[in-house]
Amino acid sequence: RASSRSFWYDELFTFHVSSLRPFSLLLRALQAGTDGIPPGYYVFVQFARMFPGDPHVTLRLPSIFGYILSLSGVYLFARKRLPVSAGLTAVVFIILSPFRTYALEARPYALLVGFFAISAVLWQRIDEKRFMTPLFALFLTLAVSSHHLAVLAMSTFGIAELTWTILSRRIRWGVWTACFLASSPFVLGLPFLLRFRDVFAKNFWSRPS
Repeated sequence: RASSRSFWYDELFTFHVSSLRPFSLLLRALQAGTDGIPPGYYVFVQFARMFPGDPHVTLRLPSIFGYILSLSGVYLFARKRLPVSAGLTAVVFIILSPFRTYALEARPYALLVGFFAISAVLWQRIDEKRFMTPLFALFLTLAVSSHHLAVLAMSTFGIAELTWTILSRRIRWGVWTACFLASSPFVLGLPFLLRFRDVFAKNFWSRPS
């Protein structure tokens, strides 16, 4: 389906911006307010463009990968405490939801959800293995690198960890450090976002004339 589906308006930004070489030129385009997506997502897209083939497919590979991560994460999260049938039911709900359309869109939304889903799985298992905490930090950082709004959704992990802390009467400093480090891509990308606001947002809700 990806090969037969034309790029729509937002995807054309991904197509043109990701074609800029070297990467410093891409950064200059984002600094000029060309697109509101952070540079981290374009790293994934430029890597995907290294594969030969139809650009309608290669540009959407990060989203296809993110969709697979989302389904895997939802299954593993449910499977931690529930039977296999519950995990599969959770996956079917995701498959039947409108979210599946983002698997074929050259924008960061499916990748963002995929990184968050795996982050939730890792957070759920932090006390089981020592390497779970750094992996949790990595995937949470990748999520924030994919889209600016991820830093808001990251608050759910803060609420979950605070709840765990109250119930267990123990502070897991590694988890809080991971959340703090994961917010760094947002801080670094904030100048891009503010520039995009200055160029684009003031006209976004204006009345047509």
